Amino acid sequence: MATGKGSGSRLNRLQFKQKLVTSSTKPITTQELLKRLKNLFGEISKTDQEEIETESLKNVTRELIHNTLLSHKDKGVKAYVACCISDLLRLYAPDAPYTDKELRLIFEFFVRQLQNIANTNGTYFDLYFHLLENLARVKIVLLILDLQNYEELLCELFKSTFDIVRPDMSNTVRLHMADILEQLINESHSLPQDVIDIVLAQFLQKRKDENPTAYRLACDVCKASTEKLQRYVCQYFTDVIVAAGKTGTPTEELNDFKTAHDLIKELNRSAPGLLLNVIPQLEEELKLDDLNLRMLATQVLGEMFSEKDSTLASRYDNVWKMWLLRRNDKIAEIRCAWTEYCLPLYINHHELAKQVNEAIITKMSDPDEKVRVAVCKVFSKLEYECASKLVDKELFIELAKRCRDRKHSVRQQAINALARLYNLAYIEIVDHDANAIEKFGWIPSEILNTLYTNDNEIIACVEKALHEEILSNNEDSVRMDHILVIFGSLDAKAKKGFFSLFQRQRDAINDMETFLRSCEKYKDNGTSEEVENLSNTLNQIVRRIADKLPDPLKSVNHLSTFPQNHDARVYKLIRDCMNPQSDYKTVRQSAKDALKRIEQIAPSSLETFSILIRRISLTIINKDLIPFLMTKIKSTDSELHSESSIVAHEFFKDISSRFPAIFRPHLDKLIRALKEEEDSLIVDDSLEALSKLSIAFPDEAPQDKESIQRLMEFALGGSCFQAKFAAIVLSHTRHKQQICGELLKKIVPKLSITSPNILANLSVLSQCVLYSPKTYEEKSDAITNFIVKQLIMKSNQGAAMETEVDWVDDDELDDECKAKVLGLKVLVNRLVAVSETETVAEIAKPVFKLLWTLIRGGGEILPDKSTSLSFQSRLRLAAARSILKLAQKKIYDEMITVEQFQELALMIQDPCYQVRLAFASRLVKYCGGYQLHARFLSIFFLIAHDPMKDIKDMVKVFLIRYSQTARAIRSDNSTLIDMTLVRLIHLLSHHPDFSCEPKSLREFIVYINFFLETIANRENVQFLFHIATRLKQVRDAQSLDQCENIYTLSDLTQHLIQAKCKTHSWSLSPFPSQSKLPPELFKSIPNAEVVSEIMKKNYIPNEFLKELEKTHGSSQNKGEKTNKKGRPKSTTQTPTKKRKVNAEPSENSQATTRTLAPRAAKSKVQSMAIDSNSSENDDADEDADEDTEEETNDL
Repeated sequence: MATGKGSGSRLNRLQFKQKLVTSSTKPITTQELLKRLKNLFGEISKTDQEEIETESLKNVTRELIHNTLLSHKDKGVKAYVACCISDLLRLYAPDAPYTDKELRLIFEFFVRQLQNIANTNGTYFDLYFHLLENLARVKIVLLILDLQNYEELLCELFKSTFDIVRPDMSNTVRLHMADILEQLINESHSLPQDVIDIVLAQFLQKRKDENPTAYRLACDVCKASTEKLQRYVCQYFTDVIVAAGKTGTPTEELNDFKTAHDLIKELNRSAPGLLLNVIPQLEEELKLDDLNLRMLATQVLGEMFSEKDSTLASRYDNVWKMWLLRRNDKIAEIRCAWTEYCLPLYINHHELAKQVNEAIITKMSDPDEKVRVAVCKVFSKLEYECASKLVDKELFIELAKRCRDRKHSVRQQAINALARLYNLAYIEIVDHDANAIEKFGWIPSEILNTLYTNDNEIIACVEKALHEEILSNNEDSVRMDHILVIFGSLDAKAKKGFFSLFQRQRDAINDMETFLRSCEKYKDNGTSEEVENLSNTLNQIVRRIADKLPDPLKSVNHLSTFPQNHDARVYKLIRDCMNPQSDYKTVRQSAKDALKRIEQIAPSSLETFSILIRRISLTIINKDLIPFLMTKIKSTDSELHSESSIVAHEFFKDISSRFPAIFRPHLDKLIRALKEEEDSLIVDDSLEALSKLSIAFPDEAPQDKESIQRLMEFALGGSCFQAKFAAIVLSHTRHKQQICGELLKKIVPKLSITSPNILANLSVLSQCVLYSPKTYEEKSDAITNFIVKQLIMKSNQGAAMETEVDWVDDDELDDECKAKVLGLKVLVNRLVAVSETETVAEIAKPVFKLLWTLIRGGGEILPDKSTSLSFQSRLRLAAARSILKLAQKKIYDEMITVEQFQELALMIQDPCYQVRLAFASRLVKYCGGYQLHARFLSIFFLIAHDPMKDIKDMVKVFLIRYSQTARAIRSDNSTLIDMTLVRLIHLLSHHPDFSCEPKSLREFIVYINFFLETIANRENVQFLFHIATRLKQVRDAQSLDQCENIYTLSDLTQHLIQAKCKTHSWSLSPFPSQSKLPPELFKSIPNAEVVSEIMKKNYIPNEFLKELEKTHGSSQNKGEKTNKKGRPKSTTQTPTKKRKVNAEPSENSQATTRTLAPRAAKSKVQSMAIDSNSSENDDADEDADEDTEEETNDL
């Protein structure tokens, strides 16, 4: 008897003696066979290897592999046979009692039987499980590896296993399967490529979706066999990458290549250890020339690096760094793809944020538009937690710069991103979170400052950002607090931008109302004359509206066809959006309904009307806001006004000027505030609002005795501010003549320079003369006598000091100077009021004489020359602005001679910075509203030598926009701005600094170049050259002595225009027609021979002509590089950095720019503010704050 291993005990013999296969003709029945197999299985399955004598197993060992059994039709028979054979192999282990051929048949048989294990409810499932368990636990399956050419069998086993695994199988079954495959992988000397393909195929998305259990099984197998599979997986991908690197990726192979990369991503999620040697291969792929391969590598690595819980970046530092460098790839599409993965990196890998910050910031200024858009999108999707903790403020600042990008798509994304970030941070900002305020508090200012670009697309984006992100809250109290918090955070420039949106809104509302009225009158059928008239009116308003929209051409088409719908409901809904009497909810609902209706009747116009309805909808400013603001203004902290009340006051003050109609429902509240409130701030604000309301709606002015009495108290005993606005309200009551008469009776007899109420009294007089001129005329002689003889022509000051400054701030300005300026206002307002009377010339003559005397004398009018420099600056500025104000009336404009106009023009070169700034700003305001004759445009170009960049930039922006707007709306205005060239040349020819010497010409080139820089373009350059040439066919109407100056400047201008055309490749063909020059400046020369002589002669000195050919032959702008001494400068150095509006001028900023004016004085005081807020009554608005103007003109 044989003995067991390591035991001296006696071994058992197999007790089963029955035959399984018979040689007789009578076969064993299936039932009997099953019974016998069951008995055999029962015995050997319970027998351990150490207990059985293998010699006794020989018969069954041979019978079980008989073909009769292996190919039996009954499943049960085959199941028992398989189990029995597996047990025999277990008992014989490690040596199998079969030949290689027999073993191959056996394992093929096993594979077929195991396919039935998928049926977990089958009769013989336990048998199949037993077979599987034997193969896994006893490692019988490893016998396959000893067979010759085992590869095919191995592949079949792997394939079958992954095919049969199902979700409803128990974990034990799946574990056994995993064990079998793991054993085969780990114990094999080499794995067939087909096996690797089968395993990796389970990770493909399609296969993963079909059989997720097979995917999980593959994951388990790969994790357990990582070390063995690494080499094979690496070789697999290496072959793919190397082949592609050599031959490129034809279109037909690209999909397979993408599949391979998708497989890498999935392996990284499920079995990252397999990619130990594959990831470095991807690094090499990043360097390939083939675009498709480089793109795939960038995307694959980006996705793997950015996946949550991924440690790839830390494990493959070199690969990470190489991937970061793809941000600089020569192909924009790859840079875009790289950028997209920065967002998930921020979200999932905070530890990598610093490196991402350093990398992505350079892409903010990428040369390709698509990359810049992609970067902006990253920040538009960041959540607050990531943005506040991980992203440096420097990146947000760079993002803000993209708001001024040259491409609209970038600007739009940048503005949207910033607006969303601010909206996310708002709660923390309100809670005074220092980090939130530091990182995001500046965003509204930055967004609003983009309005200064004057780009219609940017303006539309800003409006959308404000309405949909920054001010998106719908709850009344929260929304109003939101408005004040944002407004309070704005810098000075941004506040002007914010207010400019309201001005634009007011203009848009007026245009929309005109448009709707035209739509209502529109007729499809009618007389040809009616149709033509209506079409002309409609076209004019359509062009005006479309010119302010992002796409004017498309907008014109949408607006022109809109009246054909004849939809009265839409008209009503649009009107409700912009009705000052609508509350916030009504406005929002009306806007929503209007857009919904427009989408139904004119879907192609939806985008255009979305911008328009957003612009006109009173969602920020509406009647609901007024009580809230008044409450805020009244709130105080002890004796000092709280910050919120000051902000509310500033906001309240502006909207009262722009939208007085929204105060109509709150008239009683305004009047009650005047009667009951002691707080001066709310009283002042209520008075001003009431005055604006009274001007716009005279019938709304209070008429009751108590209110009038209270207003009389303000007019006679209040501050200068209160007296003025009280007088405006009283001047609009039904009995204004009587009331103003009473005011004059009480004020005029007590007029005295020493009176404590002199400023308030003069303010009242300045309003009474405007709104009740008949009553004023009764006392006009006494008032005029006092103003001229006792106020302006006298001084209570001592002699001017040598070291005196030429400007002081409003708060420090002496009351005497304020009184003199107010006195001038009274005189000027009188002229405004009587401009249409018969006695106008008689009244105007002495006032004009006084104003011109002040301008010529530089503000000095006293015989003893004792006026201080600061007084002189104020007085000459007041005189110059008064001339501009009066020139809006045709009758007064005609009184200004050519010589006087030239004197006025030199005010823009005044030695005092604040005077230049204020004068230029007022000129911008009037010319921008087409309120002055076109000749005043020529004054702007004298700013070319100004040492202060802010003034020059303001004028430059205005001129460019004025030119563009004039061309878009009215062709005659376009001609006027172009014709300014000849007026400028005439003005320069009479400039006190001009001579025909090269030194002077060198300086005067800058003026002409400034004109060409702002006005000249491809369309008008022929006309400009034509009129410049025409100047040599006329003579100076003002003085024959100056003709040579004009001819010299004409030749100089022609040369500069030719140089500019050459630089910009513009054609300069002859202008097809003749143009008439201004007759007040030029007269024709009757002698044709003289004209011919002048035309042939070049008046530019030969020496300077050679210099011109050198400096301007190659670059038209070289004149800018000449020494800018056209106006004598002070010896101090002009600062080069950009000045802020209303910023304090440095001591070095003063430059003498006018030799005939008083010398420039150094000043450390604040420049005066410039008020350009327009109102329903321009004269009243100027008088509201004549000494202060806000520079919103470049908006």
